Parts: sequence; structure tokens; C-alpha cells
Amino acid sequence: MLDHEIGGAIVRRPFTRHGVYLRGGDRLSGDEVRAIPIANRSALIDSHFLEVFPTSGYLPPSDGPNGELYMVHRGAGMYDVIEGRRLNDEPLEKEAAEALIDERE
Repeated sequence: MLDHEIGGAIVRRPFTRHGVYLRGGDRLSGDEVRAIPIANRSALIDSHFLEVFPTSGYLPPSDGPNGELYMVHRGAGMYDVIEGRRLNDEPLEKEAAEALIDERE
């Protein structure tokens, strides 16, 4: 995809960029994606950290497979609840993450 065709990207696997931790489901604008040096951008795309989408208005689906909920351990006893995107703003303790899943089901 040519630079001017990049509409943005969705983070598929967490990584840190300029000291900012990007989580699965976070979205980057086209300008943010184009600001990543091409060799680094290609590596992130090839290793499935980023899914780039075109300016044509396409947005990758934000729903998880079959709308399933996932609890992902983030370390230090903290969890995120994922349904195609992260549902919590801040990492949750295990009990709070389980309660969020029960509430959504």
C-alpha cells in the first residue's frame, strides 16, 4: 500500500512506541502510521502487530471472533477484558475483570 493510501491502522499485538504502550485494539491515524519509519512499519505489519487499512473508508472489524469475551493478563495481577477491543480504560484486578465479563454476557 502506498503512503498516501494509508488511512490508519489497528494495533493487533501490544507494543511500545515513543514510550507509549499501545494495546490491542488501539487505532492509529494515517499520519501516525506514516510517521513510523518504513522499515519499522513493514516489520510491525509483517509480524502482525499492526493491521493497516486504506483511506477508502474501510475500518477493520472491532468485534472479536463471534463476539467472544477474553480476559488477558497484563502482569502484576492486572487484567484487560477484550471483545475485539479493550473494554476497560485501565487494567483491572482479576475479580473486577471477571465481573465485567459476567455483566457483558
